[in-house]
Amino acid sequence: VHQRVGLMLERPGDGHVQGNNCQIFHALENVRNKLSRHAVAGVHRHFQRLVKFQKLQDMRFIRRRHALPFHGALCRGRSGRLRGQRLDFAQAGLLAHRPGPFTRDFKPIVLGVKNLEIIPLNMAITGAFKHEPNPLVDANLQELQEAVISHGADLGVCFDGDADRCIFVDEQARIVRCDIVTALLARHFLKNNPGDAIVYDLRSSRVVKEEIENAGGVPRRQRVGHSFMKKTLAESRGVFGGELSGHFYFRDNFNCDSGAIAFSCLLSVLSGYDLPMSQVLRPLLRWHDSGEINYEVADKEAAIARLATRYKDAAIDYLDGITVEYDTWWFNVRQSNTEPLLRLNLEANTADLLKRKVEEVGGQLGTPVAH
Repeated sequence: VHQRVGLMLERPGDGHVQGNNCQIFHALENVRNKLSRHAVAGVHRHFQRLVKFQKLQDMRFIRRRHALPFHGALCRGRSGRLRGQRLDFAQAGLLAHRPGPFTRDFKPIVLGVKNLEIIPLNMAITGAFKHEPNPLVDANLQELQEAVISHGADLGVCFDGDADRCIFVDEQARIVRCDIVTALLARHFLKNNPGDAIVYDLRSSRVVKEEIENAGGVPRRQRVGHSFMKKTLAESRGVFGGELSGHFYFRDNFNCDSGAIAFSCLLSVLSGYDLPMSQVLRPLLRWHDSGEINYEVADKEAAIARLATRYKDAAIDYLDGITVEYDTWWFNVRQSNTEPLLRLNLEANTADLLKRKVEEVGGQLGTPVAH
């Protein structure tokens, strides 16, 4: 498992390497001496070049590949304040200092951020996960949601096992869809990069395209998948990209995804509001979505062909499966590459229309299956 780790560069006479109104985090000192022998075997012999986040200005860190199941760095936003926000961390945690070669307890380290309280969850490495390390499964967020309520936190974040994905819950412990995060962060990046492209996957809410255009950006819709997103971000020289799966991509991170950078950027955005997270996001929740619904279908190609015939009066494209668009609702049905499944994502401008159209389209696909 390859990770990106945030480091503070401290050399005699150099002082602390800092960015504009932001702080790099002291992640690991004397890394080679402090990792276990197993981890050292996975460490490359040299650091990659220092990444200067001239555009993001939210963080700077040295990238190093290693074999540890944690990742991240947290930083102060451009505004220099976080207004007393408290956060919960689940699964991989933010990052941390390892006091000895075989120590199994990790603690998040945050430097220079005032009024920020970190409440870590599951930071001890025990060799086993408390639950499947997949934050897209709602049941896996239950512990985080309970902690947000019990601690009165302003938000919570759950990383997956290698921390390249992250999922957020607001102060009411409600899960925030990743396309809504993409829409919010798109505005953030376009403030300093007007006219740049933002890449998003085709399952995303229409609000993503609307927010990109309203902020003067160029929306680049792409098929689902890590390789497609990175390729499009590079070709379009886009500044940022987001997938419904919780992957967020950054031009100044070699067009790669990082849960840590996504987290720090979201903090930067929220620090500019005197509102709870739910109210910041409320204007973006103007469409009603079905979430991804799976149907077991033996002949997937035939099912997609039937949908094309049934909705031939709509705008249709085949970028990834079939996407059917009307003014007040739309849907995408795409095939699983490994299972006999079709995956439906549908969105409508009212809750009633959403319910009716899910029944209508889903009825043509069969019976939903848990997945």
